[in-house]
Amino acid sequence: MAVKRKEQSIETLRGIAIILMVAGHVIGDNSTTGLQVRDESAWRYFYYTFEYLRMPLFTAISGFVYALKPLQSDHIGRFLKGKSRRILLPFFTVATVQYLMNALVPYVNNPVPLEGIWRIYIFSYGQFWFLQALFLVFITLSALEYYKILSNLKTWAISLGISTALLLIINQNFSINYFSFSRYLYLLPFFLLGLGLNRFKDQLFKKPVLLLLVLTLIITVTIQQLEWFDVIQTRSHRFSTISVFVGISGIWLIFYIRRPFKWLAELGYYAYGIYLFHVFGTAGSRIFAKLLGFENMGLLFIVGLIFGLGLPILFELIILRSAILRRLFLGLR
Repeated sequence: MAVKRKEQSIETLRGIAIILMVAGHVIGDNSTTGLQVRDESAWRYFYYTFEYLRMPLFTAISGFVYALKPLQSDHIGRFLKGKSRRILLPFFTVATVQYLMNALVPYVNNPVPLEGIWRIYIFSYGQFWFLQALFLVFITLSALEYYKILSNLKTWAISLGISTALLLIINQNFSINYFSFSRYLYLLPFFLLGLGLNRFKDQLFKKPVLLLLVLTLIITVTIQQLEWFDVIQTRSHRFSTISVFVGISGIWLIFYIRRPFKWLAELGYYAYGIYLFHVFGTAGSRIFAKLLGFENMGLLFIVGLIFGLGLPILFELIILRSAILRRLFLGLR
């Protein structure tokens, strides 16, 4: 599918984001998932270095794209109905299939009990926390747009500041796993950031702002690296101040310097399908490769990345041939 020229730079960012996400899931977020690499390994260092950019970048792209065709205040019901179809329907369908395979297929890293399937519709499960949290973001967005809070730079900036404060205050003291509420608080600032980078680009990409962002990114990334190498004893995490400011400043600058690259833009076009189905490719290829006796981590990583990106595209092309399947698995009309 050829991507329109005017959209290529954003789809390029989406392509980069999906590669980083799949690569992270191939490696695994701890020593019991993915390739089960050691926590002190170079693989874990790679995962840690990009951890604060992966899903925030995905979310900011969603906010930016939303701002291209924003909600009309008299169409809120229609808007949320469409988001339910596009987000919640694939969530229920694909999460159910993935859970059943995780419960029934041998050699998975962390098998799950079949009788616990009900939990995935209420709590976070796998990569599907993103869909639960994003739907809550769109509900919040509907209220903000209805009251025109995001219509000018000042009230947008206040909203971004409040959402960031809520993320840091609440998520550092509580873990609210119901329908990924804590992750919703995590995504909201980055969605608002992406929206603002589109809606207020003339003000937000001025030279003094960019210089401040470069300084912020250098300081926060330096702290992140010093923590990894135990030069300083604190350790940031996904909901910490350092991680949030790495994400905000890094994404802001990434949007400024973005350029179109055709192959990444083409990959970005399939990002949603890759996000939904990549686990079937990453886990399946890892299990198969290990059964064949492959143990080299580099080879397992490359195989997992290729199948994690390629198999979902094949799935999507097949699913698109059926009106029923495209609705159930992709939320398309």
